[in-house]
Amino acid sequence: MNESSTASAPIALFVHRRPSHTQQTLQALARNEGAHLSPLYVFADGARSSEEAAAVAETREVVRHAEGFASVHVTERSVNMGLAQSLIEGIDDVLRRHGRVIVIEDDIVTAPYFLRFVNACLEHYAEQPKVMHISGYNLPIRAQGLPEVALTRWAGSWGWATWSRAWKRPDRDARAIMARFTREQRAQFDLDCQGTDFWYQLEANRDGLMRTWAVFWYAHVFLSGGLCAIPRTSLVRNIGHDGSGVHSKATHRYDSALQQEPVLDVSTELFENPLMLARIQAYYRAHRPSRWRMLARKANRWLHR
Repeated sequence: MNESSTASAPIALFVHRRPSHTQQTLQALARNEGAHLSPLYVFADGARSSEEAAAVAETREVVRHAEGFASVHVTERSVNMGLAQSLIEGIDDVLRRHGRVIVIEDDIVTAPYFLRFVNACLEHYAEQPKVMHISGYNLPIRAQGLPEVALTRWAGSWGWATWSRAWKRPDRDARAIMARFTREQRAQFDLDCQGTDFWYQLEANRDGLMRTWAVFWYAHVFLSGGLCAIPRTSLVRNIGHDGSGVHSKATHRYDSALQQEPVLDVSTELFENPLMLARIQAYYRAHRPSRWRMLARKANRWLHR
């Protein structure tokens, strides 16, 4: 299907064992302007153990009763694939059918105009190869002086969208990916500031301390010279930082106030916005890990190499 053939991109929702979170995610999506025009594809991962079976079954019951969308298609995995593999295969599937996709996980609550924003960006930047990723989330940064939409190298993975022209199954060979970076690119990948942990995430995946996917997609976009379109104020809130997620501990560090008004103009200059980058850098500097935490990370990596 041609990438510009529809104004309402399909939504790929990935769920596992959190029925309450999933219910909140679906309710927020259904309240979005244009949800009734959007096909919903749900990919439900299997249980990792018998202890998870009941929660997995309850979550599947929630998605079977999803309403408010153009259509609902549920794929129930018979085994546990893990989020990374489930997500990659699900995105592959939807992109083969539609050429574009909006990606949501089971702990993402969206503002009422989230779908309007990402669909407008998918249309506006469809023929701009430098724009590879659209993020509905933005960090809790100061919005004053920023345009409604800006481009940046930072690719948020909570409520995002892309096209088949940009998507590539993320190469998850961390060692091979890291070898492609120059010293200068490594600093740029970490946003040229202290406090980010993107390079650390590659190291941790290399050493078997993490099994994630988002940093590999970010690395693909970065090494391809791509940029991400993000709103001035977040249209997404992650409710999974309550200790219920696989990789997320309880924290309020990433909580952003949801924008309740539509983004009126998604056009912007086709280069990285320096003010948006500066605000993101300032956020990470303000939240950089303590010296002792950094030393503990290094020791942990050394022990597992």
